[in-house]
Amino acid sequence: MPIIVIPSISSVRDRRFSQRSIVAFVFIAWLTGCAVQPPKTVSLAPTSTRQSVPERWESTVSDHADPEPETPTMISDDLWHRIVVEFHMTPQSLGTIETAMQYYARNKSFVSAATARAQPYLFFIYTEIEKRRLPLEIALLPIIESGYNPRATSSEGAAGIWQLMPSTGHRFDLHQSRWYDARRDVVASTHAALDYLEELRDRFFGDWALALAAYNCGARTVERAIERNRRARRPTDFWSLDLPRETENYVPRLFALVEILSHPEAHDVAIANIEHTPHFKAIDIGGGLELARVIEWSQMNPKDFDALNAAFRTRFSIDGAPTTVLVHNGVFDEVSKALKTLTAADRRAPRRHVVAAGETLSHIAADNGVSIASIKRANGIHGSIIHPGQDLLIPNLLSIYEAGEEITSAVHDQTHVVVLGDTLWDIAQRYRTTTSTLAKLNQLDRKAILRPGRELRLPGHVTAGSDGKRLAYEVKQGDSLWRISRRFNVSISDLRRWNRLSDKRYLQPGQKLIVYLRNKGRPAQKI
Repeated sequence: MPIIVIPSISSVRDRRFSQRSIVAFVFIAWLTGCAVQPPKTVSLAPTSTRQSVPERWESTVSDHADPEPETPTMISDDLWHRIVVEFHMTPQSLGTIETAMQYYARNKSFVSAATARAQPYLFFIYTEIEKRRLPLEIALLPIIESGYNPRATSSEGAAGIWQLMPSTGHRFDLHQSRWYDARRDVVASTHAALDYLEELRDRFFGDWALALAAYNCGARTVERAIERNRRARRPTDFWSLDLPRETENYVPRLFALVEILSHPEAHDVAIANIEHTPHFKAIDIGGGLELARVIEWSQMNPKDFDALNAAFRTRFSIDGAPTTVLVHNGVFDEVSKALKTLTAADRRAPRRHVVAAGETLSHIAADNGVSIASIKRANGIHGSIIHPGQDLLIPNLLSIYEAGEEITSAVHDQTHVVVLGDTLWDIAQRYRTTTSTLAKLNQLDRKAILRPGRELRLPGHVTAGSDGKRLAYEVKQGDSLWRISRRFNVSISDLRRWNRLSDKRYLQPGQKLIVYLRNKGRPAQKI
């Protein structure tokens, strides 16, 4: 009589597993003596080789069982459902993700909004993950990283839905200039992020928990933690390592999302329905073309167009930077035809704009990436008064660029995703703006408590402080928070908040700390 191994149930609400168990037992009774294979999963324990990760489509019950409703032929056309039924990662225990589950229980609207915001990008990301036969849990990472917002920017300078740092972007050949930031390009950044994750998976011998941790805090940080545990003769799995607090929360949050998306009704979270169909096509428009023309040809909503093309820092393409735009599938032919009939003279011709009620010259100039003065010159306007219905000529950006005039880059709003401990004052300091500006832009009270996961609009194309106010400090042997606070004339509480340090965490030599120098007039002390 064979020994039956019953896998643990991750949730009492998982009706699909119960059905699977009943089917298995019925056929065991019928086929006495037949060997029953235990379910196969993508293990999060350290594995010796990449080949040990099983194929995702293998059955989880006896080959003699009836087809399960979760087989590929039975999957619905809802894309999130297709992804969910292929989940295989499980945490060490439900207790290890309890804090993460509580975090999302307090931020249900963020999860719902992020799953909906994924709509333009999810089919592409899903197919790319499938091509590489990677765990589909990776499709959840942009929820944690950016809430699936391509314009999201972190205080450390990470950008795009995958929140890639500038150095990571350069390493994977992502173009970054005043015209174009490929970290916000959904196609290019997805390829780079998946390349990076594959690199980390191989570096950590197929252990996805360690690979994901390294994606968050860096491979060397994880490797140093492993080396410390080896010297102390302690286990070296993710759950046993002493890592930065943000990273210790990062991996459990992925597992928490797996649980929530697998049982949204049980957790009272609404998950968006997204069709399993391609959403966009790419077309090269060449350099020196205003994207406003493409928007007109495609008749796309400008916000929808910008969501697909957030990498363009102006609505203008230029030689020397990527010139491929993404448009909805249904309008690709129209854009392609218009592009073929476009002449060199057309590229230089001004466009017409009918003034809408409430619009000002400032609004129109910002929306079109030109200066107020250039609009006044093109229309012979001497004052600043315009009227609804008035016909204005918008100067051509190519002519402005060739004349050496400045082209405004404040077309797309950037956003900051709030993390635990953020205040308006902290965020204003990081992005070199004011609390009143942030409060007004986001319709907030200046003393409002910010909830983690909330997105805040930032004024224009701001960047995290790069003028000497912010620096990365490497902890030396013998350093303490007190010594570092004295060195840079900041408080210990600020150091803890900026770096998400708990009261019980000790500093390690080589650890990197973020320090904001608020008062240039007070020099750092030598101690």
